[in-house]
Amino acid sequence: MDFLEELNISNETIDKIVSSNSEVELYELSTHCTNVTKLINYFRELGITNSSIEELLINNTYIFLNEFDNIKKSLEEENISEVVNAVNDDSCALEQYI
Repeated sequence: MDFLEELNISNETIDKIVSSNSEVELYELSTHCTNVTKLINYFRELGITNSSIEELLINNTYIFLNEFDNIKKSLEEENISEVVNAVNDDSCALEQYI
């Protein structure tokens, strides 16, 4: 999970990710670190807050296992400012857009 530290994800959040997910999910997250990195950076570019991204990593880890291009394509079909506002209000809202 060192790659998450490099992305400025807090140690507290990383600890919560580890305690909230199975070993299989953690393995998948680690082996897909390039995709996870792309998604985190993309979400930040859109304006999704770091705290919302961290909540997604803890509670909706599976989102980061979806292909970057698929998520990007899905979100491009939506009103981006609406998506960003919804996700920043409640990170679980991202599920309805992807």
